[in-house]
Amino acid sequence: MKNIVILAAGMGTRFNSKQPKCLSAVDNQSVVSRVIGQVNRHIPDARIKVVVGYEAEQIKRHTAGYDVSYVVNNKFTKDKNIWSAVLGVKDSKGGVLILEGDCVYDDLAFREMATSLGKKSIIFLGGQADQNRSNGIVKIKNGLFDDFIIGKRSKPLEGEYFDMVGALWIASADASTFVARASSLAKKGLDFYYFEPLFDKKKFRLKCKKLSGKRYTFNTQPEYESMLNNIVPVKYFDTSKLKHIESFSKKRVSWLKKKILDEKMWTRPICIDPNGLVMDGQHRMEVSKALGLKKVPVVVFDYADIEFFSLRKNYEVSVESIRNRVAQDDIYPYKTVKHKFPEEIADCNISLDSLL
Repeated sequence: MKNIVILAAGMGTRFNSKQPKCLSAVDNQSVVSRVIGQVNRHIPDARIKVVVGYEAEQIKRHTAGYDVSYVVNNKFTKDKNIWSAVLGVKDSKGGVLILEGDCVYDDLAFREMATSLGKKSIIFLGGQADQNRSNGIVKIKNGLFDDFIIGKRSKPLEGEYFDMVGALWIASADASTFVARASSLAKKGLDFYYFEPLFDKKKFRLKCKKLSGKRYTFNTQPEYESMLNNIVPVKYFDTSKLKHIESFSKKRVSWLKKKILDEKMWTRPICIDPNGLVMDGQHRMEVSKALGLKKVPVVVFDYADIEFFSLRKNYEVSVESIRNRVAQDDIYPYKTVKHKFPEEIADCNISLDSLL
């Protein structure tokens, strides 16, 4: 059994908001509901536990519709997050994926993590570390953890140092030792991070995995605004104004309609141009009409900003030909036009009821 522990007890004092950071909006949903949705899609058999502290009841009310349990950290005002980790991992049967409550992952990064959860503990990493920053970074040696630095770099970095991404997998075999080690550190003081117990090279051989997908985090309001500017925004669009540019599979529409009804959630935005031409999502367009949805989540692209081409040798594709065919009700055959978008299209997690 895989367990997910979301650390959401902190006050986020630098964020300067009475609202917990995990409830900040990203893609028309909160950070915590977004990650819960990703867990449900990519690790569907996992048990989700949210560690709360600051404004605990507000977070519980917000996530009441999800299949999650809660652990309350009453020491959240003094805890860096080591005690939250103890509470979250303790009594869990199986491996545990710890995620920081203020981290946002694109779907590629989350899939990479989900498919890596096995018999070895793993710390997930991002890009090459910056000499001039002071964030926590990890040094890799032969694919394993070798060193950890946080704060101002006192000397030039030598070797493979990479940014941390707020995700740690504790394999089932290491869980009890982790809890014991973390509890021991917490008795000395709460000024420790949740990942530090696994940095004990005498007790653990911690694997390191670099993610090719993107991860974002924020501690201040300017960092939050910057993060939003770097994420492809999801908007809403009038369903009646969507237009097919190519045909679709009725069998696929039927399957997708059942899936969406069973989940009661809309989990993938449709990619369109500003006029409603559907670049990607022909089947979801048909499902939206069949379900009588008034609006659907979309990501809007201009044809000038993307690559597109024909998958069929006997059909040429251009912006002019696409628009002319739509105007003449002579759209391309199924699987003719292929679009390559500049960013990974992140999944969403939007209730069907809100789209009616």
